[in-house]
Amino acid sequence: MSAFLAGSGIILVLFLGLPHPGDPFDSAISLFIATLIYFRITRFRNLLLHALISILMILLFMLKKPDNGLFYLIAVSAGWLTHFIINQIPAKKDLIVLILVIFGFVVSAWNNTREVRRFLTHEPVTETYRTDLDDFLKTYYLMERGASYYQAFNQAVTEDAYKNGALPNLWVWRLPTVFYLWQLVPGTWGLHIFGLFIALGIIGLGSAYKIGLVITGRSSYALLSSYFLYPYLHFAVRNAELMHTEWWAIVPVMIGLWAIMQKKQKTTLIFFCLALSIRELLLIPFLGIVILLYLGKFPKWRLYIIPIVTCIIVLFVHTIFIQRELQRTITHLTQLRTHPIGFDIIRTSLAFGSWEYYFFDLRLFRIFWLAALAAVYLLRRKTAILFLPVLLFPLTFLLIGSSADNDYWGILYMPFVLILAPHFLTVISGKVRLYRHLG
Repeated sequence: MSAFLAGSGIILVLFLGLPHPGDPFDSAISLFIATLIYFRITRFRNLLLHALISILMILLFMLKKPDNGLFYLIAVSAGWLTHFIINQIPAKKDLIVLILVIFGFVVSAWNNTREVRRFLTHEPVTETYRTDLDDFLKTYYLMERGASYYQAFNQAVTEDAYKNGALPNLWVWRLPTVFYLWQLVPGTWGLHIFGLFIALGIIGLGSAYKIGLVITGRSSYALLSSYFLYPYLHFAVRNAELMHTEWWAIVPVMIGLWAIMQKKQKTTLIFFCLALSIRELLLIPFLGIVILLYLGKFPKWRLYIIPIVTCIIVLFVHTIFIQRELQRTITHLTQLRTHPIGFDIIRTSLAFGSWEYYFFDLRLFRIFWLAALAAVYLLRRKTAILFLPVLLFPLTFLLIGSSADNDYWGILYMPFVLILAPHFLTVISGKVRLYRHLG
C-alpha cells in the first residue's frame, strides 16, 4: 500500500507540471516530454497502468484542444518508443532524457516565436511604443549605433509615447550589464538577443537538473526540476517578456547556488557578482544567504560578501553616470512602506506565467510556493536552507514594490520554487533516500 501511495504521489507531480497545450506541434512536444519524464520517475511496472496514464494525458489535452487528438496520440506513442530505445542504453539514461527536454525547448521556442523574432528585428519607432520592453529594445538599437547605455536609455524612455523621459530615480534605470552583454554578438540585428536567450534557457534547464540532482541524489527525480521549469521558460521565450532583465539575472543565481552546494567558491563568486550586476534587487535575498552562511558556520563565509560589496560599488558608479546624463541629483531609495494594495502585489507575481501550466486555474503557483518552502523544511540541511532567502523574497515586495505591474518580479524567485516544489512529494512519499548526503 505504501509503495502504491508513493508511486501515486510521483504521478501527481507529473500532472501538476504538465504544460498548457498550445498549437498542435507545441502540444505534441509537451506530451512527448511528459511521457518521457513519466517513464523515468515511475516505479510501477504495470503496462496497463502506463497505458491508462498516457490515455489520461491525451484526454486532458483534448479537453482544451479537441481537434488535435491525432497529434497527441503520435506524441505519446513517440514517447513510448523513445523510452524503450533509451532503456537499451546501458548508462546515462536520465541525461539523455534531459538532452531531449532541452531539444524540445529549442524546437518549441523556434516554432512559437515568429512574432517575437519580428519584434526583435525592428527598432521601435519614436512615439509609437509604450512599454518597458520596447524601451529596452530601443536602448539596444541606439547602443548599436554608438550611443552609450545612459544616453541610449534616456533617449529611449524620452521617445516612449507614454513617458516624458527617464525619472531621476535610481530604481527606474536598469543596470547596463545585460545591455552590454547583448552587444557581444557581432551585428546590428536584434534577433541574436533571441539566440542568446535560447542559450540562457538551455543553461537554465541544465542548472535546474544539477540542483535537483544534488537535492535528491537521484538523476531520475532531478529531471522533475527541469520538467517543472520548462513551461516557465517556454512562456518567456515565446513573447517579448524575454526582454525583462530579470530573466538574464536568474540563471547566474541558479549556477551560483549549485556551486555553493558543490563547494565551488570561485564559480559561486563569479556568477553571484554577475547576477547582482544585472539586477540589483537580488541584493535582498543575497544578504539573507550570507547571514545563513554565517549562522551555519559555512567555511570561508566572508568570501560571499564580495558579490554584495561589488553590487554596492556598481550602484555607486551607476548613480554617477545617471546624474551626469540627467544633469541633476537622483534619489536612491524608495521610501519603505506597507504597500497600499497589500498582498495583491505578491499574488500578481505568483500569477505571472502560471497560465503556461495545465492546472493554472488551481492557483498553481501558490501551491508550488508552499510546497517549495515545505521541501526546504523537510530537507533540513545547510545547503537546502540556502534557498530560503530566495523563496521568501516576495514578502519584501510589501515594502519595496511600487504597483501590481511589478508582477514580473516573480521571475526573481519562481524558478527556484519550480525547481524545489516537485521534491516536496518525493520527500513525503519516501522515495528519496539520499538526502542524508546533503550538508
